[in-house]
Amino acid sequence: MIKKLDEEILNTNNLLNKATRNNEEVKSESNEYKNIEKNLREKNQELQKSLNNLKSNVINNDSDKTIEELESKIKHYQDENIRIGSELFESNKKFEITKESLSELQSNRSHLIEKINSINEVIKNENIVTSVFQGNAGNNKIKITDNNKPVKKDKIDLDKEIKNIFSSS
Repeated sequence: MIKKLDEEILNTNNLLNKATRNNEEVKSESNEYKNIEKNLREKNQELQKSLNNLKSNVINNDSDKTIEELESKIKHYQDENIRIGSELFESNKKFEITKESLSELQSNRSHLIEKINSINEVIKNENIVTSVFQGNAGNNKIKITDNNKPVKKDKIDLDKEIKNIFSSS
């Protein structure tokens, strides 16, 4: 049963590591999309300014063609902005889902560690029959600690401490 729980902890740790890597990838993708969106917005503004300048200086049919080309470019960049914005939104949703999954995995890991430690306590308190010649019944305890929770200090037996203080003086 302990081996099974240890395997579950290893599997949980592997999933936790994968989720962390995915989380970092989603963050970097999100930052890339934000930068691309910013650049496209700047290009869009520049094109809008040039379009406005060209509209005010319309002289002949050639300028009309350039205006149409610029308008199509603006339309293209606007569509691109919409696409990238929606990708950014999807990336943020994936990031949130990964973040929730990661916290759930950490919670499950802590719960499993608590179970293993309680099983160790039960096994420790059982009468274990060992060979008379070996006499190492108390050496089989496995202590697993959870890095997310603070370590509890062992209780100090006050009677023993008082006897130690007065017997040494």
